[in-house]
Amino acid sequence: MDVKFTKKRILLDRMLHNLEHALVLYKKKCDALDENNPETLDEVLAHRESVIQRLEYSTDAFWKIIRNYLEEVEGFDLDGSGPKSIARLAALHHVISEAESTGLIDMISARNKTSHIYKEEIADEVAKNAPKSLLLMQTILARLNKKIDGE
Repeated sequence: MDVKFTKKRILLDRMLHNLEHALVLYKKKCDALDENNPETLDEVLAHRESVIQRLEYSTDAFWKIIRNYLEEVEGFDLDGSGPKSIARLAALHHVISEAESTGLIDMISARNKTSHIYKEEIADEVAKNAPKSLLLMQTILARLNKKIDGE
């Protein structure tokens, strides 16, 4: 194994570890976002905003993990490819399923909406779908870890 590949593999492992930690924090906030909880409206809104922020940075880290996996493990040259292109390419090469690709593209779109447009309806919708997004990332990440460890 050459040194360049080893360094890139170490970087990919660190990125995976950091994303796993981010997803643990994301899950804690998703679990806390229960409007039936006897919290005040301000607390519910604070939880919602925290979930949205964790979705934003987890989504960014997640698609970059997939890009790095495609580059370092599968051998693709993806300079300049955006997140939605990465999701489609990953499905095309069976790294993720078509349904997972669609879910990832939906997450990226939600992340873009929350970053650039602020509306209560969008925030509510994104927070409501956060557990589904979290599960998608956890599922794909577990599979990528197995593929990487199995090499």
